[in-house]
Amino acid sequence: MGGRYPSNGMYVLGSIWNGEEWASGGKKVDWSQAPFQADYKGFSILGCPFGRNCDSQSFLWNKPNTWQLNPKQQKMYQL
Repeated sequence: MGGRYPSNGMYVLGSIWNGEEWASGGKKVDWSQAPFQADYKGFSILGCPFGRNCDSQSFLWNKPNTWQLNPKQQKMYQL
C-alpha cells in the first residue's frame, strides 16, 4: 500500500437485537425500515499503533488490574 497504517479510516460496527419486550415501551419494531443506523457519541477507544510492542506494561490493558472486573464494576454490569 505504501502508506502508514492505518491508511484508511476505521469504523465501529454494532448490531441490534429485538428489544420489543423490554426496550421499546411495548411498541413493535418496524423491520421494514431496515437497515437501521446509529450514531455513537462520546465514543473513545484505547489502542496500540501498528508495529509497536503492544504487550508492554506501559499500556493500560496489560496491567493485571484490568484483566477482570472489580466488585463495583461487576455490580454495575449486572444492572
